[in-house]
Amino acid sequence: MERFAAAGVPLGKIIINDRLDVALAAGAGGVQLTEASLPLQRAKEIAGSMKLGRSVHQTKDALEIKKKEAEWLIFGHVFPTASKPDRKPAGLRKLKEVSAAASVPVIAIGGIQARHIQDIAQAGAEGIAVMSGIFTSGDPIAAAAYYRQEIQRVEEEHNENYSEWQTGRH
Repeated sequence: MERFAAAGVPLGKIIINDRLDVALAAGAGGVQLTEASLPLQRAKEIAGSMKLGRSVHQTKDALEIKKKEAEWLIFGHVFPTASKPDRKPAGLRKLKEVSAAASVPVIAIGGIQARHIQDIAQAGAEGIAVMSGIFTSGDPIAAAAYYRQEIQRVEEEHNENYSEWQTGRH
């Protein structure tokens, strides 16, 4: 965390996976809780105003989580991934189902490549979480920039289509 702070990264933008104690001690902006973590309500009591997200794998889990408990959900794995080779990916249809059921933004995770961003957005997810696609590339900085470029392209296309629909130019 000291390195992030020294590099000018706002600590409030950093989300720690699963470890509420570490997030609190480090002054991070939030924590991503797994199914095996503390229950959301208990974590909220401890975390105070810290942002909390929750991983889900089923639509019923997304339905049970309320806005007052979590600010986002991470759903996956959507596509095949080396980190879970023995588990079948959920796919875009399930992502769409979870996104429609959730009362908070859904972030897609698992095997995501830049070419998937359009389909993920169309399925209703509001973001992506990427690890292997960046960290296993030959140039992680360039890979991250490419993902960002693709996200911006999809957002611009969506905004243009929405604007055309709003004005009847479709």
